[in-house]
Amino acid sequence: MDGNFLIMDHGSVAGTWVNYEPVTREGIRLKHGDRIHFGMMYYRFDLNQAPAESEPKVVQQK
Repeated sequence: MDGNFLIMDHGSVAGTWVNYEPVTREGIRLKHGDRIHFGMMYYRFDLNQAPAESEPKVVQQK
């Protein structure tokens, strides 16, 4: 996965909205802090960056 998030609406009854703009079948790429609405529900897209992975450690087992 390339780290991008795309939200699409395929004809839902109440619609899907991002930052008060309607979402289409083509979709909208989400950014940190975007406001997402599904009908009467509201969510904020909070993209937490995972810490960088460290080098693997070699551990001797007994």
